[in-house]
Amino acid sequence: MTRPIIKRWFGLWEKIKRWLGLKERFAVFKDPFGNFIISYPEGWRYDEDIAVVEGSYGVWFEKGSKRISVHVTACRLADFDSYAQRYLKDPKRGVVGRIRKTTFKDMPAYDFRYKLHEGSKVFLGGALMFYTGRCIFYISWFVPKSEWPHFKELFKHILRTMWVRV
Repeated sequence: MTRPIIKRWFGLWEKIKRWLGLKERFAVFKDPFGNFIISYPEGWRYDEDIAVVEGSYGVWFEKGSKRISVHVTACRLADFDSYAQRYLKDPKRGVVGRIRKTTFKDMPAYDFRYKLHEGSKVFLGGALMFYTGRCIFYISWFVPKSEWPHFKELFKHILRTMWVRV
């Protein structure tokens, strides 16, 4: 009984991907510490060596000049807003950005977008920081401006399909 339902769901998902313009196939990464599961485009690579430093660790996915990173910090906070504002308001030289308070899957979050000029090249980047009440997640991306229209839909898909332990 469940097999036809699953087949229909995957058929519908393929139609949605075509409608969104997503041509990639996706692989699934399961965090070895059990804090998140994320889908990423097949053909992208990530560093399998994950080092935990002072309760934090990160995983970077990339292909060429396109990068996505997921950074997880396990800590309890008295004030997530102060932490996020302090963390995100430390812009690097040459970065022009904006921060806005939002939510991610009903959790408090901050969205940060920026533009970076490196010589004649322009890059767009951003980050989403959210707090589960147990861990802080910081998901960032970086892409050449010319690739942004396609990458935008790809990144939305990655966020939509991400699972986090709360």
